[in-house]
Amino acid sequence: MPTAISGGSRIRTNTPAENAYNSLQASSSNIALRQLRLSTGKRINTAADDVAGYITSRALSARNGALKTALNSVGDALNVTSISSDALDNINGLLTQIKDSASTASSGALGSDEKIALAKGAYRLAQQIQFVVDSTVFGGKQLLQGSFTGSWVIGFYANNNILSIGIDLQKNKR
Repeated sequence: MPTAISGGSRIRTNTPAENAYNSLQASSSNIALRQLRLSTGKRINTAADDVAGYITSRALSARNGALKTALNSVGDALNVTSISSDALDNINGLLTQIKDSASTASSGALGSDEKIALAKGAYRLAQQIQFVVDSTVFGGKQLLQGSFTGSWVIGFYANNNILSIGIDLQKNKR
């Protein structure tokens, strides 16, 4: 059995037990590392795993977050255009109904009571158009009042606001 000499006295050591303990400790830390990688889904969790890889992964994570935000901004812009388009389609349908009522009223076959009823119907349709205009809102802003503008950052850098939407319903002067 191995022995160690210290201060003139002999101490027996259990080298196989010490080797087994060291192996157990190495296995335990290896298992902990594997559990960390499994639980996070990442091969590199700390700078000690791989310094260059850790720095690269942090930069890519930051860029990924910025691109996700940009994608959300593009979604918001798409929502604005979809809401506006649907509202304008609805208004177009109501205007077609008003035009049809006016065409019917211009017919000589109708009496004054029928023409009054058609005029009241057209007035109600105009009120519905105003309701559509008033209720077409995104982010607390009226979209169809004639002055909506919006800008969205859709790139990795904050100065990439290349997407601007404006809805101008003012009469063109030519």
